[in-house]
Amino acid sequence: EEAGARRPRQAREGREGLPAGLAVALAGWNNGVGRWRHGWRGRIARILPEATPRRDRPPTAHAPMLSRLFAPRPRRFLLSQLLADEPGLAGAFTWRANRLPASLPDPLWLHFGCGENVLDGFVNLDFLPHDARVAEWDLLDPWPAPWPRPASGALSEDTLEHFFLAEQLYILCELNAALAPGAVARTLMPSYARLVEYCRGFAPRPGEFLHATFGVETEADAVNAGMRFSGHRWLHDDASLAHLARLAGFEAVKTSCAESTVPFLSGRNLRAEEGSAAFAHDLVKRVPVARTTLAPGELRGIEVVETVGEAIAFGEVREAGARVRWRLPRPVPVGGIACVNARGANLSSFREHSLKRLHFRGPWGEGAWALDETLKSKACMNLAMPAALALACGGADRVVEEIALEPGRPGDRVTIGPLELFAYAR
Repeated sequence: EEAGARRPRQAREGREGLPAGLAVALAGWNNGVGRWRHGWRGRIARILPEATPRRDRPPTAHAPMLSRLFAPRPRRFLLSQLLADEPGLAGAFTWRANRLPASLPDPLWLHFGCGENVLDGFVNLDFLPHDARVAEWDLLDPWPAPWPRPASGALSEDTLEHFFLAEQLYILCELNAALAPGAVARTLMPSYARLVEYCRGFAPRPGEFLHATFGVETEADAVNAGMRFSGHRWLHDDASLAHLARLAGFEAVKTSCAESTVPFLSGRNLRAEEGSAAFAHDLVKRVPVARTTLAPGELRGIEVVETVGEAIAFGEVREAGARVRWRLPRPVPVGGIACVNARGANLSSFREHSLKRLHFRGPWGEGAWALDETLKSKACMNLAMPAALALACGGADRVVEEIALEPGRPGDRVTIGPLELFAYAR
C-alpha cells in the first residue's frame, strides 16, 4: 500500500515541479491527519496531508510562499548559448573574419557578390555561396590583413547598392587595402539618375517591370520601389559615386557597361544600358588606404559576461554614459582618416534609432557623433565618414587621440569588438 501511495505522490510532485519527497517533509501543514477519506486514499491523506485540500482553508494560501521558496533561478542570457542554438540569429550581432581559399590563382582577380555568375579566372566570393567554386564572404566582416599578395583587380555587379553609404565606404576602403597600386575595381550598379529619368511621368502599362512585379502605379512610387526592391539601400549617380570613390582613395572613370579600361574586365557584365538602369565605372586606386585594428582599451560601466567567437566580448551596460574606449597608438589628423568603425551591437534596444554615439577626443577637447541605427545593414557597424569626423571634431585640421563608443543604456546587452581605423597612406 505504501508503494502504491508513493507512485501517485511522486507523479503529483513531478507535475507540480516539486522535489521528490518534499510533500512528506511538509506533512505538518495539515496536522498530519487525513480528515475525510478511507482506504488507500485516506492513507495517502495521512502521508500527504497537503495533497488533500481542507474544506475550511483553501491550499492556495501557501502558493505564494511555495513559489518564492522553490521558484527556479532565472537563467542568465548567454550569447554563446544563442550562437549554439540559433547561429543565424546570433550572426546579426556578431562577426567573423573573412578567409580566402587556401589556393589562390596568380594573378589574383576578385569577384565580389558573384551570386550564380561564377567566372573563370577569378576568386568568386559571395555571402551565400551557391557551389564549391564560391567562397563565403561577408563584405561587412573584417577582411584579411595583410593580404597574401596584392590583388590585380576586382569586379562587382549589382552588389554595392545593397549597402548604406557609410557601409559602401567601408567596403571600398577594405578593397583599396587589398588591391595593388593603380589596380582597378570595376563597379556596375543601378544609376540613380537613370532610374529617375525612367520613372518620370510613370504610368502602368502591360509588361512594365515595376508595375508587373510590384504593382507600382505612380512616378514617386516607381522611384521608391527602384531604390529599395531586392534589398537596394543606396544608389548613386556619376557625381556621388565619384565622391565616394575619392573618399576611399580611388578615381572613378566612367565607362560603358561592356567595356573596361582593363581588357580582362571587359565583357563581364550581366546588364547593359539598354533595358536597364545600369551604369559602370572603373575605380582606379590612386591613394593607398591602410587599416589599423585596435582591441578595446577600457570598458567603463559595462560588465563583461563572456567572450565568444573571435574575441567578441558580450556584456551588460551597468551605468548611464557607459563607454568602450580605444586609445590610438599616435595622434591622427582628422583629415587623414578615410573611415572609422567601432564594432559592437546592441541586442536589447530596437525602437530607438539614435541609440549609440561615437566620441572623439584630442588636445582640443571632445566631440560626439550620433549614429542612426536605421542606416546600417548589420547591427555591429558603427561607422563615421570623413564629413562626420570633421563635424564632430570641429574641423579636419584637428587631431584625434582617442575614440569611444557609447553602446546603449543601463540594462542593455551588447557585443564589443575592435576599432577599425582606415587612414590615407600619403
